[in-house]
Amino acid sequence: MRILVISNLYPPHYLGGYELGCRDVAEGLRARGHEVTVLTSTYGVAAPVDQGHVLRRLSGNFVAKPTTRLGRYWETSRRQWRNARQLARTLSDVKPELVYVFSPVGVSTSIGWLAEDQGYLVVYYVSDHWMTRTATAGWAGARQKRQGAFRSAFRRLLSRLGIAPRSSTLKARDAQFVSGFIRDEAAEAGVELESPHVVHWGVELDQLPFRAEARAARKVLFAGRIEEPKGVHTLVEAFGVAARDCSQEICLTVVGRCPSEAYRTRLQRLAEEGGVTLRVEFLAHVAREELLCVYQSHDVYVLPSEWHEPFSIGVMEAMASGLAVVATTTGGTTELCRDGENCLTYPPGDAEAAARCLTRLVIEDGLAERLRTQARREVEEGLQMSQMIDRVEGLLEASIAQHNKRSLPSS
Repeated sequence: MRILVISNLYPPHYLGGYELGCRDVAEGLRARGHEVTVLTSTYGVAAPVDQGHVLRRLSGNFVAKPTTRLGRYWETSRRQWRNARQLARTLSDVKPELVYVFSPVGVSTSIGWLAEDQGYLVVYYVSDHWMTRTATAGWAGARQKRQGAFRSAFRRLLSRLGIAPRSSTLKARDAQFVSGFIRDEAAEAGVELESPHVVHWGVELDQLPFRAEARAARKVLFAGRIEEPKGVHTLVEAFGVAARDCSQEICLTVVGRCPSEAYRTRLQRLAEEGGVTLRVEFLAHVAREELLCVYQSHDVYVLPSEWHEPFSIGVMEAMASGLAVVATTTGGTTELCRDGENCLTYPPGDAEAAARCLTRLVIEDGLAERLRTQARREVEEGLQMSQMIDRVEGLLEASIAQHNKRSLPSS
């Protein structure tokens, strides 16, 4: 297959785990003999540059957003215009059989539909909420009934200029979703899905050795963005309760970036109020290679999210590494986490329930060992990166075959 992958970010310049997943899939397909070119943004480089099969040509905005409506439309339209030209240039250079769109957020949410307007087969891999947000925000092909007169007229102008798609209905003829939750959310938002598939993320087991040694569940870990929707405040509060109730001394490590100084202060105050200031360690964001080592030095991983997680990569990595997992029941992660079977779960925002989970792992003999062993087994059986690439490869080949069949002249 000759594939053009489009992603807003691409390693080594990235912000989160989803871009690493995109890289793993793209490079995995290349390793299987497919001709893969990646079109991504200039994030992390000084100017547009082609680095072998990775073309860093797209303009992106991942930080500051204009505060006025006119400013937002002006900034977005300029970026859309530049990226539409780069897309046309790249399609002419690569001549792909298939355009595979990962996340276009911060670049051009309409970039896939622009490729479709030029007659290319486009398949989406939707790993977060961007498609739903595009549908409900009314930009780049959202439902007409949600648009005001100004926005509607502006979109029609952009479509005539080749910057926005011609259709006023958001469609995804061929889409793969990271979870059933994200698929259903997009459908409920009004996205027309003709052939949706669920393809869960996978992890590289050779990078995540399973800790065979059984030990007490005393070292608790959170790793991710440190912000309110992630529920870290609930975890710190719960940890204070669990530390008081446990007969053994436990500790908590919180790893990640915290963009809000006020939120960091709030977390430190919660630790102080819970009497666990000396047991809670806050670490800045660490490189991925270091994080894999951090897993090995901990016993329990907590996902305290209070927003709808699409499908947590952190939970999969922790399960693969042999940590017992405690998680909230939100979003697509519920398709991975089953209470009492491969993890313990609690309702979002319920610090008392979270504390009970942490306490149980310490005081109930064999519980942590049973959960972590079962979780690792399930990752081995169905959540490896090679298995994900198998499924992606098969679906893309089927999409090309179906597209070619539709393109044949009728007899």
